[in-house]
Amino acid sequence: MVLFTGCSDTSNTYVTIASSDPAPTGTISGTVYVPGGQQGRIYVLAIDTSDQHAIRVMETLDKPYLSQNVSGYDQLSTAGMYSISGLPEGEYTLFAWVDIDGDGGINHLNYAEPTGWYQTREHLLPLLVHVTSEEIVEDIDFSIVSPTPYASRDLVVSTGLGGGSLTTVKGFDPPQSSYTAGAKLTVMTNYAVTLSLNYDFEIKDNFHSHTGYIDVRYAF
Repeated sequence: MVLFTGCSDTSNTYVTIASSDPAPTGTISGTVYVPGGQQGRIYVLAIDTSDQHAIRVMETLDKPYLSQNVSGYDQLSTAGMYSISGLPEGEYTLFAWVDIDGDGGINHLNYAEPTGWYQTREHLLPLLVHVTSEEIVEDIDFSIVSPTPYASRDLVVSTGLGGGSLTTVKGFDPPQSSYTAGAKLTVMTNYAVTLSLNYDFEIKDNFHSHTGYIDVRYAF
């Protein structure tokens, strides 16, 4: 930018020329991956942290990359390297999508177009990228995906107008009492062998059981 100032009198004219350079800016670069293999123009946006809250509103615009909340963007013909320059010093969220239908917007119907932001396995929410003047922040890599839609058989929605009557569903009613009977027979032989026969019988509402076992012991 060049500034002109000056003054004059009857014999002389004085002109002062001053110049100033634009404020230095930074750059964010990295690689965008599309694991699903969807094809289309890819938009990568840098959004200042103060405007991060506007991402969901921005997604509904016809051309989100032209939003006033976008500090800079890059567009790719296919997945790969991106670079966003001219960013003032600050912190940024990186957001991207694949424009499959080529309209410049984001088609969310049935997750038709993959979207996503820069994150890590340890931090799944948008991760801020700090940029200083004249700095190139590299290796800011991330993937953009389309979640798998619910199968139609799982999309069952029940609606009503309210009111109606309450229905009582009765669960299992445990028995209040039970009865057990048993018998045991022990036989001792002349060969130091003891034979025991045991039998138990249990009964309660809609249930009965039989239990028996044989116990053989030898003394030596």
